[in-house]
Amino acid sequence: MVLDRNAKLAVAILLTAALLVPVGLWWDNHRIHSAPNSYRPTATSEKRQDLSNVVFIGDYYTAVADESSFWKSVSSKLCWNATALGVGGTGYTTVPSTNFISRVDAVVAAKPDIVIIEGSTNDRDLSRIEDAARQLYGQLRHQLPTATLIAVGPVIPLQERAAPLTDRVTALKAAATANGVLFIDASEFLPADMTYFQKDEVLPSGAGLRLYGEKLVSALPASINRCN
Repeated sequence: MVLDRNAKLAVAILLTAALLVPVGLWWDNHRIHSAPNSYRPTATSEKRQDLSNVVFIGDYYTAVADESSFWKSVSSKLCWNATALGVGGTGYTTVPSTNFISRVDAVVAAKPDIVIIEGSTNDRDLSRIEDAARQLYGQLRHQLPTATLIAVGPVIPLQERAAPLTDRVTALKAAATANGVLFIDASEFLPADMTYFQKDEVLPSGAGLRLYGEKLVSALPASINRCN
């Protein structure tokens, strides 16, 4: 049988399509499986199992979670998985429902390798600070026997520079020593400059929080887990 010109053209098209389909399927499959890693979803929101889990307890300093957050910058620099339990206006001796010791269960549940307790200038009853701190440190030490516990004392507010926090620092340091807790005196982490404080001269500004984070990184012992 002799095919006319149109029939020959149709056969050629069908043969070409038959050859191209398997080639196309192979290419599509190869393209998907050899895609660069940058095109694949990454678990950036998940905690890395090879990093230390760190929990921060604190007042306003720890409550701030925006780009000026001190605990975020510290955790980034030291390669930590961080959880922050910060509530403004709280401390060791403030209202029982929100004070530092009320967060012990949440701290333990996070299974931390390191716990950092920050603050607080909100503790006005000097006669109760040491006992309250001993109770907190004691509970944490009992429930987290292998964790590293670090207490960071309060920063002297700009409005109180004439009356240093000597009594608070002494009380917290004594409580820390009694429970095997590392104590860091942060009373002068921020200079007496309005750049680092808000208008109330008590709360830190964004610049103050960033500087606080830098000072804390420098004050932490070299043995604390850092980036490799």
